[in-house]
Formats: sequence, structure tokens, C-alpha cells
Amino acid sequence: VTRMFELEIAPGLESGEITVESGDVLADISESLGFSEEDAEKALENLLLQLSNRIFDKLTKDIRRGRLDAIVDPVKTLIRYGEFLNGELGVEIEEKVGRQIFNAYENFDFEGLSETKVEGNKEMLKTILSLS
Repeated sequence: VTRMFELEIAPGLESGEITVESGDVLADISESLGFSEEDAEKALENLLLQLSNRIFDKLTKDIRRGRLDAIVDPVKTLIRYGEFLNGELGVEIEEKVGRQIFNAYENFDFEGLSETKVEGNKEMLKTILSLS
């Protein structure tokens, strides 16, 4: 059942269709599978940690190669994932690489986002990257 739950929600998480604000979707999926809320939360957390680790591997490689243009979408995705787990994505990253990711993020195009949302995203990214 856990695998079925993951298969149902992974595409929505990756596309941004499922967010913290759209928790009803998760509740509906877990209910349809007969999954308890506790089991669904644990499965969601495990899936987010797996997806985040994959993204971090890619980010680290792109940063080391100087491909800053390639990190925009992955960083935005990490921030979305971090919102589910209060930034605790369990990823260990060199501080230097973390700072490079954060500095690159500060230069992203934030058109369409409120200043409050941008600042919230920056704080979330700092938490995810373990930057103070």
C-alpha cells in the first residue's frame, strides 16, 4: 500500500500540483487506499527525503560544473518539499556548495511572487541548506 501511495503522489509532488496548501489531495489519496493519516505522513516524509536526495545530487554536480542555469527549477522544487517538513530534508551538503546554491537563488527571477513569499522561500532554503 505504501508503494501505491508513493506512485499516486510522486508525480503531483514533482510537478508542483501537490503542495502544503493542497493537503486535501493527499488526504483523498490516502483515504482511497485505506491508509491511516499517520502511515500517509510517514510515507510522504520518506518519499520527500528520497526525492530531495536525488535533487541534491544533481544540484551539487551542476554547481561544481558552474551550470547555475540548471539549478533554478530543482531549487524551487526543494523549497516546495521543504515546506512539508519544515526544511528538514535530511540532506548533508558542503557549506561552500550550500552557499553557492543560496547565492544563485538570490539572483533568480522572482516575478509574480510577493516580497513576503520570496523572503519566506529564502529562509526555507537557508534551513534546507543548514546555513545560518
